[in-house]
Amino acid sequence: MAHENKADATWHVGKNDVAVNVAYGTTKKKYKVLVTKSGSLGTLTLTSVVGEEIGDTKITIAETIAAGLHYVYKTDASTAPAVDLDDKLTTDDGWAEWDGEADITAENEHKITVAAVDYVGRAKAAGSKTIVARTE
Repeated sequence: MAHENKADATWHVGKNDVAVNVAYGTTKKKYKVLVTKSGSLGTLTLTSVVGEEIGDTKITIAETIAAGLHYVYKTDASTAPAVDLDDKLTTDDGWAEWDGEADITAENEHKITVAAVDYVGRAKAAGSKTIVARTE
């Protein structure tokens, strides 16, 4: 997320990466800073209803996603995947990107966790639900 000079910055709870570009004449330098804001993992309130196609669920989230974040999700047959603040949730670990609108193909009665993550995949908010998928 880019900011203009002299503009206020909005920090997410947990770790925030900041890149500062400085130019003095022809000399240019780039500095990377990690800013940590205290707090805890935010809550996402999920609803699951049958989706359009067999095997699909429609997930809705009550809260509005914060600027600079996007959704990922993961399912499990019996236990909703646990998430802590700043956990890195990647596709290598079974997390899938989600646009917040499309139906998700998942097994009825399985568990789902949806997380709001920053651009490197650090969790800032999460919520879980039992999946209600179309069975016929």
